[in-house]
Amino acid sequence: MARLNREKTSDAVVSHILGLLFEGELRSHDRLDLTQLAESLGVSTVPVREALLVLERDGVVMTHYHRGYFVAPFDATTIRDHFDLYGELAGAAVRKAVTTMDDATLRVIGEKVRELDRMSSTGDLERASQQILWLLNHAGASVRLKALLRSFDAFVPASLRIVPDHLAVKTFGRGFREVFRAIQVRDPKRAEQAMIDHCLAWGEVVVSVLQDRGTLPPPSAGMSANVDVDVPAPVKRAPRANGRNVQPSIPR
Repeated sequence: MARLNREKTSDAVVSHILGLLFEGELRSHDRLDLTQLAESLGVSTVPVREALLVLERDGVVMTHYHRGYFVAPFDATTIRDHFDLYGELAGAAVRKAVTTMDDATLRVIGEKVRELDRMSSTGDLERASQQILWLLNHAGASVRLKALLRSFDAFVPASLRIVPDHLAVKTFGRGFREVFRAIQVRDPKRAEQAMIDHCLAWGEVVVSVLQDRGTLPPPSAGMSANVDVDVPAPVKRAPRANGRNVQPSIPR
């Protein structure tokens, strides 16, 4: 039995359910039995219910009246949408951070980014990337923006754990290097776009890995995958007339 041991048990339950999704042990429309989940994890039903409410808010779980909780559609579009939204929010935080960040924080971020290239495991990568994002968000995000970014706290680490170490390190290293270069020259728009590109590229990597593993169906017949999982490439966006960004043209 997988016992949980974390300060906030409901957060651990959220991570556990997301892990089951990314591993393919839970599929779209599967029923989530509250009592069975609690018993299997060795916790009460209270944190499990709290976790399911959080996942419902985030679009991962849905409820049917008098029937309980079910896994919401979990497919390539859902994953791309998730990282699209995360990119918008993280990009906004970085854009603001460029103009408010002091030189000492910039140096620390630079050191953390350079460390990424020397890492060999996603566990180390997860910790380092969380530190980088915390520094960026602390420097630029408002209280409201931080609250929105926290809703992605479990989804991103869960996606990291199913991607091969070398690919995760390569993708995150390249993405954060581009963000850091833009911050170094104090270019808010370039920094924002670099973060958005990084999040979109990571979403494509996750989709490709899940398709290769059979967790998601393969791309439609006659359509190639959006990314080569050995050489992940950023997915560029075209700017809107008002200066914001639009969804790139990606074959579905």
